Amino acid sequence: MTIYLVYLVFFTSSIIWGVSPALISRYGEKVSETAFTAVRSLFGVTGLIFVFFFIQFTSTSISLNGLVIVFISAILGPLIGPIMYIKTIKLIGGGNAVTISYLYIFFAQIFSTIFTGEKPLLYLYIGSMIALLGIYYVYVGEQRVVSGKGLIYGLITALSWGMASTILKIALGEGDPLSIALLRNLFTLLLLLPLTFKEWREIFRDKGVLFTVSFTGVLGLGIGMWLFIIAIEKISILSTVLITSITPILTRILSTHIAHEKHLEKHT
Repeated sequence: MTIYLVYLVFFTSSIIWGVSPALISRYGEKVSETAFTAVRSLFGVTGLIFVFFFIQFTSTSISLNGLVIVFISAILGPLIGPIMYIKTIKLIGGGNAVTISYLYIFFAQIFSTIFTGEKPLLYLYIGSMIALLGIYYVYVGEQRVVSGKGLIYGLITALSWGMASTILKIALGEGDPLSIALLRNLFTLLLLLPLTFKEWREIFRDKGVLFTVSFTGVLGLGIGMWLFIIAIEKISILSTVLITSITPILTRILSTHIAHEKHLEKHT
């Protein structure tokens, strides 16, 4: 897979992640964050199993050490991160939530430099500053008041995703992107299933919620995350997380039309 193709497929993934917070903002109020995350992981596993059998059935593998590393990544990434993210969305809206949570770009760059030895080039520093300024510009365009609790949840999300992204880079030394993406969702599902199963009926009976968990599960936590891991493997953490800075801008636009969140006209 060429570098340009990696950028293209991950750009597509960023678009998917831009839609997800808007859908969650509109339909996620009716169920708990843990149940929502559990069922999203179920759909993430389902989507990746199809990929597993039809695309890379013979080229997947992971070591025992890799299983431990992926488990830790699952705790931080698809478990703690999404639960905190959904809490943030419920409290302060999708536009604000994605803006604060995507400070993970900054944390991922710090952690990757410390723990994986990646050395950011000048253009990445410049790109990061532009991205952070863009995120701030989106943030100040929101009319919704940001609660202190929502801000804390958003920062926890950012820290969790930043560290999880770094751990993914380490995990790639022990396994392939598809196996890692599948196992992360599977671990999350198994951990949350006993705690949330009684709430699943409510999710599957509501068409709006069901569409949201299936879309954000299959395409967001599943295929989107697989593409994210491929990008980390091919072009580094630093470049990959920088690409995702377009997501808050997309969410800002989409949350207006999907979740009917208000914003200042000068930021449209």
